[in-house]
Amino acid sequence: YKKNVDSSSISTDIENRANLILKSLIAKKKRRESGGDTTKELAASLASTAKKLESEQKKDTLKHKLKDRPSSDEIQKNTGIDNSVAPTLQATKKKLETAQKSDKISKVLQTRSGAAEHGVDLKISPAIQSIAKSLESQIKINKLNSKVNARPDVQDLIDQG
Repeated sequence: YKKNVDSSSISTDIENRANLILKSLIAKKKRRESGGDTTKELAASLASTAKKLESEQKKDTLKHKLKDRPSSDEIQKNTGIDNSVAPTLQATKKKLETAQKSDKISKVLQTRSGAAEHGVDLKISPAIQSIAKSLESQIKINKLNSKVNARPDVQDLIDQG
């Protein structure tokens, strides 16, 4: 369609018709004021042109709206409508999907290991657990150092037999 039609001639034709209608409306108003009676013939000939012009404008508007409308995939993404099932079953499908997700989550929660297995102490606040761990390690180091310092010398052990 676009290859066989010159768009510049169409727009020029539409402009010419619109100008003709405007001129006739202005002339009609002047003739009414002056009392002339030739407007009936002129208005009748322009009425068909006006109807054609209006029809072409509506067609153009409709073509542009159809051309610029979103695709069905975009509509489905934006509205959440699913065409894979009947509309009466869409709510049921959504509930089923939600239940399946819930089942998966509960299964994973049942099989996961506890906090104690990962070294998390549930008796101590999480905010101070790292401080508590460093203090515990420091206590162990101090106990070990005190035991090392308290042991007898090698010579003393040899002397004791």
